Order: sequence, then structure tokens, then C-alpha cells
Amino acid sequence: MGVNPVVLEYFRVMRINRYQRHDQLDIGWLTRQPVARRKTMKSITSKIVWLSLLSLIVMATGCARPRYVHAVFFSFKEGTPPAEMEALASDSIEQLSKIPSVRKIASGPRDAQALREVNVADFDIGLVVYFDDKAGYDLYENHPIHEQYVQKYRSSWAQVRVFDFIAK
Repeated sequence: MGVNPVVLEYFRVMRINRYQRHDQLDIGWLTRQPVARRKTMKSITSKIVWLSLLSLIVMATGCARPRYVHAVFFSFKEGTPPAEMEALASDSIEQLSKIPSVRKIASGPRDAQALREVNVADFDIGLVVYFDDKAGYDLYENHPIHEQYVQKYRSSWAQVRVFDFIAK
């Protein structure tokens, strides 16, 4: 398998190894040809700086682990069509994920095959929403999209149970 000439040109122009003569390229990892490299304190420090910056970017963009969990379990009234139950689960993901403070969301039907003594089986659809903190949940709770979602499906619920907790 050959190396794409465009990629080689990029490395010829942009990635000249400053520890070698300027007419030699450091593309050994790309072409699988061994190239001697000197490990220096400067290169190690540079890697540490880049990893630190990457960590800061991950935390700043909300990729850090959410800490506040909102779990909701819906039981529908007798005679509610299965299509309406499925629509609630789909809308949960499609609509509620548009709220800015929502970091992760999951929704779906109860596993009918979970029949252990400890399994709670008196609900139809489960919803779990993750937030960074309680303030994110408060924004979600009063958001117009959430209020519209509740109004749309409220008439078909027989029971709704909510469990909020702080994840460690």
C-alpha cells in the first residue's frame, strides 16, 4: 500500500524535523521506514504542554463526566397505543437533547425479560438525563422545550416517578 502523494507533500512542507538536515523529512512513522530521532527535554515538555491543553479543552467543552442525574419512569394509562409510548421515547431524545444544559440522554421501553425479584416492572418507558450540576437541571426543568414535552404527553400518563441524584 503506497503513501498518498498529497500527504507526503504536506509533510515535506510542514513537518520538517528540526533535528535533522532540512532536506530530510521525519516521515518514518508514515512510510514505516525507521528514522532516528533525538529525545530532548524540549520535545517532552512540548508533549506535556499539548496534553495539558487538550485536557483543558475537554473540560471546557463539556466532555467531562456529568454529575447530576435525572431519572424518570413513565407508566401509561390503560389503552394507550404502543405508538404513543414509542413517540414519547423518541421525542425524549430528539427534543430534550436540544436543551443546552443536557449533557447526555437515554430513553426506551422497560426490558420485559428482566424478571428478577428486585426488578421493578410497573413502568413502561424510562428516561435518564445527565447534567453537569443542579443548576443545569434547574435550567432544563423550566425550559420551554421541557414544558412543551410535558404538556404533550401528560394526559396519557397514569404515573410518573422521578429520581434525581448526584453521581460520584
